[in-house]
Amino acid sequence: ELDADYRDALDATLAGQAQYFVDEPMALAGRGVETSWFTFSWTPLRDAGQVAGFFTVGTETTAKALAQQA
Repeated sequence: ELDADYRDALDATLAGQAQYFVDEPMALAGRGVETSWFTFSWTPLRDAGQVAGFFTVGTETTAKALAQQA
């Protein structure tokens, strides 16, 4: 469901460039809220010199984002 918004960043990650996102708003299905915010990173993982996937670490920052908006 995020493919259109993150396609360029995903392509860059799979090409070997790490990505870092801060307080990104996302409308995720099934969460019971219209929008949630997340800070996360994507780090390429290599196997024999080729990018074979990526590692992601994320934290939900919805409360922080809503407090800053208020």
